[in-house]
Amino acid sequence: MRTSALALAFVVAGCAPAAYLEPVDVETATLRIENQGPAIFGYQLEADTYENAAACSGRLRVASARALPRGVAHTVHVAASADFTLTLRGTGGGASRGDACALAGTFTPSAGERYVAIFRADERKCELLFLRQQTAAGGARRYVREASYRPRQEPACQ
Repeated sequence: MRTSALALAFVVAGCAPAAYLEPVDVETATLRIENQGPAIFGYQLEADTYENAAACSGRLRVASARALPRGVAHTVHVAASADFTLTLRGTGGGASRGDACALAGTFTPSAGERYVAIFRADERKCELLFLRQQTAAGGARRYVREASYRPRQEPACQ
């Protein structure tokens, strides 16, 4: 029995994606990920990226469900001037706690800019808003849709 449990633990651990490491020695942008799912029957959310953003291969874990509870933002730095693909997977939503959804998109961050990826869910419909923060005169912040963002529907990205 112990051998079976050890083998199962090895197989499960082998399937877990490697951890995302923030870039060093390159210009970066800031990406804030927010789980704004419903308070009641909300989703557990995980965030992943990829070594190869174009092909969605080489999955890397950006944030686990523990790091992305509803209402808590998770911030990471991403390399500027290179495509970055983000996949958000929500599970456990709805009254039956059996709903799930996956949303993915790619954008090209600019150095020093601040971006926010917002996960929302309402009546079994999930959405991903991707915004860039702008600072207006007087220091007021506003958010605009990020022009370089494009949704990804390919199975490898989901």
